[in-house]
Amino acid sequence: MSATLDNDRLCQRLPDAPTIVSEGRAFPVERRYQPLATHLRFDEAVAMATAELLRNENGSLLLFLPGVGEIQRVHEHLASRVGSDVLLCPLYGALSLEAQRKAIVPAPAGMRKVVLATNIAETSLTIEGIRLVVDSAQERVARFDARTGLTRLVTQRISQASMTQRAGRAGRLAPGICLHLLAKEQAERAAAQSDPEILHSDLSGLLMEVFAVGMSRSGIAFLAGQAAGGESSGRPPFIIDVRRAGGRAVKRAGPENGGNG
Repeated sequence: MSATLDNDRLCQRLPDAPTIVSEGRAFPVERRYQPLATHLRFDEAVAMATAELLRNENGSLLLFLPGVGEIQRVHEHLASRVGSDVLLCPLYGALSLEAQRKAIVPAPAGMRKVVLATNIAETSLTIEGIRLVVDSAQERVARFDARTGLTRLVTQRISQASMTQRAGRAGRLAPGICLHLLAKEQAERAAAQSDPEILHSDLSGLLMEVFAVGMSRSGIAFLAGQAAGGESSGRPPFIIDVRRAGGRAVKRAGPENGGNG
């Protein structure tokens, strides 16, 4: 299973589901920790740490950054710090298919590659030739604010599970090295698991559909419990004032209400 999945919690939620364990091949990964230089801007400090690792180690490198802006700025700083034998390849969802393919395929003979990626490269693909990983330990996530009805992007520290997942990208094809750009003590204090995305998403559209199809109160309560992770404290973001969502609840005419369903 994915390193970012809380297997124990999933089994608690689905107690009757069978569990199948398949041990995949993984090479050893040396995990290093190095705080960023405080006198430099984030982008420049990341580029400096990445260039230093490239000078001291062989192989292509995967660099995890929180967003497109950071990828572009670190790309600029790295361009003046690496040799002509190093290809710099951005990788994020908005790129063309051709540009994404360039980042994924092996580097030409005699060349090395640095792939600057968002967390799209954390779980969904394997990049050929990677044996070095630099982890900024940051990610950008969408957070829905039920008070304002708006979704905003927030940059935050990743969980320990995500750090483990990112480190694992260095050991897919050969023994590798992962450099986490924070102190080891900070990494150990990070959350063990990431919050489920459903807890921070705008689900008002789902709420409208639930009302429209005439789901029972017990069904809505069950759905709310799943979104809240089975915990009674707090409420999921789709338990909102329907009027603020710009709509109204309409009682559907079903057989129990004298309708035809």
